[in-house]
Amino acid sequence: MGPADIKKLRKKWKLSQRQLASVLGWSSSTIALYEIGEIPTVGNNRLLNVLIKNPQVMKDFIEEKKNSVDCKIKLNTLEK
Repeated sequence: MGPADIKKLRKKWKLSQRQLASVLGWSSSTIALYEIGEIPTVGNNRLLNVLIKNPQVMKDFIEEKKNSVDCKIKLNTLEK
């Protein structure tokens, strides 16, 4: 899992770094570090791989967060 993969995932779902971090329960600095080349932990790497390979899982994560105050994701981002 490299920086380009993480950026691609985020852009596919039209999420900012902050929003993706909120959806995953990570800090926005973690996303930023991964996007500039920091190597994800084994657990985080596994999760990112699952989210990339299975869009339904990502959709489920977003649905759980869509109404939170810190992550305002509109329903139209779920139409993939």
